[in-house]
Amino acid sequence: MVETAPVPIDDALDLAMQTARGLAAAHQSGIVHRDIKSATLGAAAYMSPEQARGDKVDHRAGLWALGAVLEYSRDGCRFSASTRRRSLTRSCTNRPSRSALCAAG
Repeated sequence: MVETAPVPIDDALDLAMQTARGLAAAHQSGIVHRDIKSATLGAAAYMSPEQARGDKVDHRAGLWALGAVLEYSRDGCRFSASTRRRSLTRSCTNRPSRSALCAAG
């Protein structure tokens, strides 16, 4: 969806709206998308806490990921955990703060 950041606000909102409409159509058909991510980052950084814990997920997992992609598209915020396991643990156990989630980049 987004390969470089920052994306101009109008472009970011256009991409987000298109993606949200696609997600809404999928959700209305009973489809839960579990792999929304920026092309530049791995899926673990975008997983909702429920998905990372292995709990049952619903449409909110896609909305969580879309929000993470939108944030990245606007300011280049990169999830800074060094491994997939740390990314998932952090998502499940900590309330994220901007300084904990982002590394300058």
